[in-house]
Amino acid sequence: MIYFASDEIREFTEFISMPNISPVELYVIPGYDTIETTDGEKGLAVYDLENARIIVPEGLSKEGKKQVLSSIAHEYFHHIEHTQGKAHDEEKAEKFARRMVTAFEFAAVSDSDKRI
Repeated sequence: MIYFASDEIREFTEFISMPNISPVELYVIPGYDTIETTDGEKGLAVYDLENARIIVPEGLSKEGKKQVLSSIAHEYFHHIEHTQGKAHDEEKAEKFARRMVTAFEFAAVSDSDKRI
């Protein structure tokens, strides 16, 4: 089956993407509401650093679009950290996700909003 993410998810990923960061693939997996993380735990999303991809379950949409977008932004922040050789920082990833979702909702973001 070929699955296309919603227009809103596409718009959001374009919105948060940074031109100086290497690309990352986004997989939205239909039929699931959690993802098994690399350490075997259940999570809302996962960043696979070895393959530069973010995996998000489609079922998160039951929790609301904000949770889906926030999970994508959170994992994208981990991708940014990885490409810059930094350790993963959950607190910073959460802050980045909140800023990006809020900015997207108001359709106003500046480069300073995206800084890490």
